[in-house]
Amino acid sequence: MNFETKLSGNNVTVYNISKKNHDVESSFMVDWSFVTEMRQWGVKSMYLYVNKVCGQIDVNYWDDENSMPIPILIDSSMEEHDGEKWAIDVDKSELEFGDCVQPKDIYVDFDNKSIIVNF
Repeated sequence: MNFETKLSGNNVTVYNISKKNHDVESSFMVDWSFVTEMRQWGVKSMYLYVNKVCGQIDVNYWDDENSMPIPILIDSSMEEHDGEKWAIDVDKSELEFGDCVQPKDIYVDFDNKSIIVNF
């Protein structure tokens, strides 16, 4: 089954975007799939796949006198200006049997162009 989950506010953490003074507001959409492999005797396995992550980060650079807002769009399916794509990793370490299955948090790291989706 395919799902889309929107995450924003405290559920999105942005790392290494700038060394200047700034504030960040973010909103992301996670396109993901939950797949089960069934057998006559029961469920053989269950998989979580993140197909695509896209969103917007609004960065507001500031100093004592000025403020300069800059929107940054991120789409994991498209190449950036440097020819690289964002890498998507899935963290299922906190997911336990019986839990609700959905993305809970996103970590966006600008240093290594990675997006970690935490279930």
